[in-house]
Amino acid sequence: MWQPILAMAKFVEDAGADGLLGIMKEYALKSAQATNDDIVPESDEILLQLLKEQLVDKPWGITAGELLEKAKEEHSAIFSRYGARGIGAVLNRYGIKSHRTDGKRYFRPMDSQWQAIEASYGIDFGSMESGNETNGND
Repeated sequence: MWQPILAMAKFVEDAGADGLLGIMKEYALKSAQATNDDIVPESDEILLQLLKEQLVDKPWGITAGELLEKAKEEHSAIFSRYGARGIGAVLNRYGIKSHRTDGKRYFRPMDSQWQAIEASYGIDFGSMESGNETNGND
């Protein structure tokens, strides 16, 4: 959508409107970021962030119940009506599937899944690393 508009801005800038292309690029980036903010509900983003954080301490994976417990601990007003199945459904929406180990279902996404979520939904997980590139079927 922005490519033709930016091409026109470049044309007008070349005709003498100094700085127009830079202004339009900045506006396009802000507009795209605002759109991405509307795509992902706040509760989903919180759960994804918490999962990423928890995997630093528990690289083998996190159960939906453990993630729910942490979410309620930090954001009780948002997650008071959630259950473990609801947490699993949210994670599944982003392509994060659970893997059964010792009778429990653990969520342990690969680094490539985190990158895909960041690229698709504009969520910035920062410099945190899960340190795990397995899929849980080891």
